[in-house]
Amino acid sequence: RIVALFDPNTGAIDSKVAEAWRSFDIAHLVREQPERAALLRERAHIFAAADDQFGLAMGAALLFEALREGEHQLDPAQFAVVPGTDHASIEVSQPVRRIPIVMEQWLRDADGR
Repeated sequence: RIVALFDPNTGAIDSKVAEAWRSFDIAHLVREQPERAALLRERAHIFAAADDQFGLAMGAALLFEALREGEHQLDPAQFAVVPGTDHASIEVSQPVRRIPIVMEQWLRDADGR
């Protein structure tokens, strides 16, 4: 049976439902397992649309906050909420279009070419 995370009228969060989803919360995982945070900071490229229709920018911001814990810096070329984009237009934004180029360079460097 589907259970709502929050009451749409009051905004009250159902703590039992929230706790059931905790194991899927990547920000929680990186706080609990710092080695995963280090791996993400080193290898991931995560971009969210500032005007995302599904609220994904908020989740990305919370993840970025978790990754910054312990005074770590995040490279804005790897982690950003991209202004002026929505859920569809993020795909053609400059940061996202750079990802294949960065990946190819990383593979070349790893291969010694």
